[in-house]
Amino acid sequence: MIHPRACLAVLSLLLPFSLPLSAQTPAPQNPPRELTRFEPQSTWVFIPGAEFPGATGSLTTKSDEGKTTGLLAFDFTGGGNYVAAQSDIALPEGSSELRLKVRSSENRDLALRLCDSKGQWHSVKLAYDGAGEWGVLRVDLANFHDDSHFGGPNDGVLYYPVKRVQFLLGKPPTGATGTLEFTNITAQPGSQQLAAQTPATQKSPLELTRFEPRPTWIFIPGAEFPGASGSVSAKTDDGKTIGLLAFDFTGGGNYVAAQSDIALPEGYSELRLKARSSENRDLALRIRDAKDQWHSVNLAYSGAGEWGVLRVDLANFHDDSHFGGPNDGVLYYPLRQVQFLLGNKPPLSPTGTLEFTNITAQP
Repeated sequence: MIHPRACLAVLSLLLPFSLPLSAQTPAPQNPPRELTRFEPQSTWVFIPGAEFPGATGSLTTKSDEGKTTGLLAFDFTGGGNYVAAQSDIALPEGSSELRLKVRSSENRDLALRLCDSKGQWHSVKLAYDGAGEWGVLRVDLANFHDDSHFGGPNDGVLYYPVKRVQFLLGKPPTGATGTLEFTNITAQPGSQQLAAQTPATQKSPLELTRFEPRPTWIFIPGAEFPGASGSVSAKTDDGKTIGLLAFDFTGGGNYVAAQSDIALPEGYSELRLKARSSENRDLALRIRDAKDQWHSVNLAYSGAGEWGVLRVDLANFHDDSHFGGPNDGVLYYPLRQVQFLLGNKPPLSPTGTLEFTNITAQP
C-alpha cells in the first residue's frame, strides 16, 4: 500500500505556513473522532523542548463557554527554541485531515508533529493569524506532505497507525511569555469512512507490534516480585523474524513479560499471536487501555514443541482481572500498551525460552 507523504519537523517553526481557516466542506455523515482529551485523566503532557535548554511553561485546562480547553503557557526569557503539548493517540489510516482550534493574543507560528508507527516524526508548519479570536488549523492527511521529518526510516512517508502528536509553539520574535489556548485534536472522516462499510473479511489484519526495524518490544522482569531475570530478543525462523522471551526464575520472581506500545482503535474482533515452547505454559496477555486500566486475560499454551495460536476476544471482551485507572473492567479505546506474560509455575523448568510472533488485530 502506498502511504501518503508525511509531516513533521521540529525547529524550523519560524517560516509561516498558512493553512485555510475557512472553506468548510459539507458536514459528513460520520462524526469526527476526537483523538485527545483533557478530562478525565488528560492525555496531554507539557514538553519544554529540552534539546534547546532554557524554555519553561506549563499545560493546564480552563473552561470556555462550558467546554474544557487546553492552556499552553510559555516562558522563553531563559532561552529555548520551542515548547509543546504532547499526547499519545491511535490514528489508523483513512481520515481526511486533523483539525484543532487555537486562540492567542498575538499571531503565532505553530507546528504539529506526528510520530508514526515506525518511530518517524513528521512536522507540519501551521500559521495562526487571528489574534484574539479562535482560528481553525488543519493538516491534510488525504494528500499528506510534511515540512520536515526525522527518526525511524527518515523517508517522509507517514506510516499508520499514527501513535503520538505534539502541538508546538516556537519562540516568538517579541514577547517572551504568554499563553495559547487550544482544543482537542479531531480526525475528520475520509471518503472511505463515509462510504458503506465493506465486509470484515475484506479487511486486512493490523500488525500492532514489530521486531524490526527499531523493535517495539522491551523486557519486563516483573519487578514487583523480585528475583526473575531474562531478556527479549529476535531470531529468524523459516525466513520470518520472531521474538524470543528468555526467562530465569532460579532467583525467585513471579513472572516475566515482553511489553510493547500499540495504537489500537475500536472495531476489531480479536487479538492474535502464535507461541512455541518446549513445555506447556500458562501465559497471559495484559492490555492497557485509554484510561490507564490494565486488563489481564489468561491464555493456555498446550502444544509443547509446536506453534500454537493464542486469541483474545475483543468483540465480546471479558478479562480475568484488572487494575488501575477506573478499575471497572471496561475496555476503553484506543488501546495503548500490551504485555505478553509468562508465569513462574513449578515444577516446570525455571529457565528456558518462549518463542512468539507479533500481535495482530483481526477485523
